[in-house]
Amino acid sequence: MSDEKISQLPDATLPLSGSELVPLVQGGANVKTAVSNVRQVVATPTIETSSFSAAAGGIYHCQTSAGAMTATLNASPSQWDEIVFVDTSGNANTNPVTIALNGNNYQGGSSNPTLSLPYEMLKIQFNGSQWVQVP
Repeated sequence: MSDEKISQLPDATLPLSGSELVPLVQGGANVKTAVSNVRQVVATPTIETSSFSAAAGGIYHCQTSAGAMTATLNASPSQWDEIVFVDTSGNANTNPVTIALNGNNYQGGSSNPTLSLPYEMLKIQFNGSQWVQVP
């Protein structure tokens, strides 16, 4: 592989499982790591029309025109996991999106955050002990 250009390599089979190895430069040294260890830089948004389980790195466009929904978070998140929720249809004032914390805290409390304003967006990050809102 050392003599091949990246443009000459065949496309990977998608979706990736996370166990594939990728090379990178860390501290000036060439190293390898599993795809699952590389933070997602560009995420493809997912459109949700009913209650769902939210995964780390997800961007969820919640279409609430048909009714309220609940997004359930992982009960055992990893530090620095991030998730984005957006009320895409602008109906969260009548059909809110509840973020079910699944046993974790949010900003010092146990109340589930809710998207309840039209076109509201919430980006959260797990800091190792609780979920917090981040810009």
